[in-house]
Amino acid sequence: MAENPLDQIAAEHRLQERLCDALETIADSIAAAMPEGRVDPALVQGVLIPLRDDIAAHNRIEQDMLFSLLEKRARPGDDMAELLAGLALEQATDECFVDEILGGLETLARGERVPNPATLAAQIRCCIENQRRHLAWEARVLLPLARERLTTEDLDTLARYMLKKGDEARQ
Repeated sequence: MAENPLDQIAAEHRLQERLCDALETIADSIAAAMPEGRVDPALVQGVLIPLRDDIAAHNRIEQDMLFSLLEKRARPGDDMAELLAGLALEQATDECFVDEILGGLETLARGERVPNPATLAAQIRCCIENQRRHLAWEARVLLPLARERLTTEDLDTLARYMLKKGDEARQ
């Protein structure tokens, strides 16, 4: 884990951006293989675990700990509760998009044909667009705000929580 837990969160965001790049390659491959829509199963297999597990785990850390620490440090006029509620809604939307595409991706990972490849490719592109917009907003607003507001004690609390959640995930 990076020394500053906010650096670790930023690193996870970069991994999610690379995941979006891989998903874009898959969507392009589906479109190029029309009407069959078959793609290299190995290409798809590499995105399944991060999609299924990592995004939701990352969101839980932000919602369960980072957001509560930021709420504690809110200043008058911040509209922090509204800001964080909006982020939580975006994260829930991201997870819904992931749920929509997982079944199709699992089918492709087995080397099978999906019933409607054009629909799956479009759903993947919607998922990517939403995720990239969300990551950009967090990079522009959330992380700078956290770096400005959180105390050393807050960062230690966040780091311990992230370590605990990481340990739980490995068990």
